Amino acid sequence: MGWDRAGIPSQFAVIPRGENAIVGYCGFYHHAEVPGEIEIGYRLHPDYWNRGLITETARAVRNHGFHDRKLSRVISLIHPENIPSRRVAEKNGMAVEKQITFRGFPTLVYAMAFDEWLAWRDAS
Repeated sequence: MGWDRAGIPSQFAVIPRGENAIVGYCGFYHHAEVPGEIEIGYRLHPDYWNRGLITETARAVRNHGFHDRKLSRVISLIHPENIPSRRVAEKNGMAVEKQITFRGFPTLVYAMAFDEWLAWRDAS
């Protein structure tokens, strides 16, 4: 909430249409370990996996970042063995840029720049 109050992109609650429950979150994260980068991160209650909900939400967050927040680039930090999260990033138009060690674990950096988003959006 502090980031939001300061005008810095932050997280959003995930609430399925027609329901009155928060089932996860998706939004922007700022990590000291990757300075200058803004991550699109997400977490969803397992009961809601495999419904396309987090893919839809991550796309909305990405679009908000580029269109409304005028971000130049976004990333997602994903453990290599987390295939479902990798699929979400790929469906979101992101591609693996490199592998880093993040908080002691091998981590893939998926990335998308503003111009890549424009091309992806225009092709969709």
